[in-house]
Amino acid sequence: MWRFAVRTFALERDAHASPLNAVLPLYDSLAHLGPVRGARYWMNPAYGGHCGAIGSALSRYVWQQGCTVVALLPVLVNQPWWHEFVMRAHDIYYLRCKLKFANPIFDMTTGVYFYSYALVVWRETCATEPPRWHPLAPVDDGESPELLRVRRCSACGKYRLLPRHQPEPADPFVCSVIADPARASCGAPHMVWRWDA
Repeated sequence: MWRFAVRTFALERDAHASPLNAVLPLYDSLAHLGPVRGARYWMNPAYGGHCGAIGSALSRYVWQQGCTVVALLPVLVNQPWWHEFVMRAHDIYYLRCKLKFANPIFDMTTGVYFYSYALVVWRETCATEPPRWHPLAPVDDGESPELLRVRRCSACGKYRLLPRHQPEPADPFVCSVIADPARASCGAPHMVWRWDA
């Protein structure tokens, strides 16, 4: 779904991401001081009751900095956050299929998620009318479920986790080919854990 959204909406940056889950080479972490004015962002927030927290992000990204934000959200029309924030969007693309989430550590699919989902689009200016609803049946791109891809650097011997958006690098692997400028050197800190043996 994120690959489809990146291609369809020409997204440039990932909001509220980390080196572990960023789907684009450029991303803002929760500690990032602010969005890049006018950029096009992907946002995949925490689900459940945490979806209400998208309000502060939308305020900063869309209504203050003029960014476009595309978010994958559960369709929970019974929740206050849906009516307060989603109904201020420009477009809602409701999925005509159920999403399946794979466990990134083990090669197994956890099955169909119990919520229906929508891609919600807020554009750089405030919407002046209710959002337009569109059906969406994304095309299967043939990609296999994503697993965590750990590689060992042939130069320094450290284990590195490849970013989700990075194509498989050629062997022999070296830290400098990591598609995250903050991590693309043997001297960079480990992304998630320290695993030197």
